[in-house]
Amino acid sequence: MATLSPFPPGSAVSLKLDDHRQLTFTVIKPFEPFTQSVVLLARCDSFSQTPSVVIKLFDPRHHHERFRKIKCCGRERTWTLEAELAALEDPEPIRWGDAELKFIPEELYESSSDSEPEDEDEQAVAHRAARWEKHFQEIVQDSFETEFKAYTRLQDLQGTAIPRLLAVGRYITADERRIEPRAIVLEYIDGVQAQEAPAEALTPLIIAQLYRDLGRINEYGVVHNDLNWGNFIITPSRGVVIDFGLAVLKETAEDEEEWKEVVRFNCEPYAIRALVIGKRIEWKEEFGMPSYTLPPARTKAGLFRAHCTL
Repeated sequence: MATLSPFPPGSAVSLKLDDHRQLTFTVIKPFEPFTQSVVLLARCDSFSQTPSVVIKLFDPRHHHERFRKIKCCGRERTWTLEAELAALEDPEPIRWGDAELKFIPEELYESSSDSEPEDEDEQAVAHRAARWEKHFQEIVQDSFETEFKAYTRLQDLQGTAIPRLLAVGRYITADERRIEPRAIVLEYIDGVQAQEAPAEALTPLIIAQLYRDLGRINEYGVVHNDLNWGNFIITPSRGVVIDFGLAVLKETAEDEEEWKEVVRFNCEPYAIRALVIGKRIEWKEEFGMPSYTLPPARTKAGLFRAHCTL
């Protein structure tokens, strides 16, 4: 049985913007499944810039890790108001330990096996729930800060290579909460994701533009760090890069050579080369990228880096 969306078409989403306006948007379409944030196509006639926009809600209640049933997480971590409050009042930092686990802190990885005792006392169960909730709150806040800073750095590219950032604020939830999740409002790009776009939609002009713009994004001190085909929107006139919640940002004091190494390692302009190769598009000089030869046809779609050589 399909799970009902928490944000179905026609539902209302209220935002308290940082410019002191409070607006209510009507959901047109939720872009599910949600991952780092809730992403909605919505409309608000009182929003002067444009009626239809994309809203991103950075709400830990809906973070995808909460619902993952994998070995490191053990089981779903149900949101409760009590755990949310306890997490806010807990001053102890989350213990990440070794970086090898990447997305799950060591202390939570150790406590998430299927062998968690079922007869634990209520205090121990509540403490574990609060620690998980603190983890979700921290990673969602980090995702918001990263995305907001990326759009701020890339202001010169807004409206061309990336969507325009239209507003920043907080999500006013309909039910009782202890936090007001952060939110951003973005320009809606009327196009198709790259994996759904036919090869002919990737014109030489758009291919050259995307290849050039990814290099420009790096020059502004931003590495996207999540360039799957779903994060390219193709329109008849341009390609647009979206979703900077996992971006890597150049630190103010970071050595230039170190940053160049980060950029070289990620080789993000070559994601466009991988995209056009995946679409079986023959190389043309107008692409503005190094030449390539199409390999034997691949049956599995996806972004691959076999040709990522700088």
